[in-house]
Amino acid sequence: MKNKKAQVTLETALVFVALIMLLSGSVNIWLWFNRNLAERQPPFNQTRVAAGSTNVGQWPVSSQRPLTEQWVFQGR
Repeated sequence: MKNKKAQVTLETALVFVALIMLLSGSVNIWLWFNRNLAERQPPFNQTRVAAGSTNVGQWPVSSQRPLTEQWVFQGR
């Protein structure tokens, strides 16, 4: 009986570690998305007046940052 309790404890600890890693990655991806959206919004807003006029603007209005493994896991 004692071996079964130890196995359950070990499996529970492993699941918690996996869940923490998954949650951490998800939060970093969400932060990347929010920062990327915040960087793209002002240039987009500036082109709205130009979109309604006959002046030709430049496209794309912003460049999207790549989602790298280093940024997701280390925040860089």
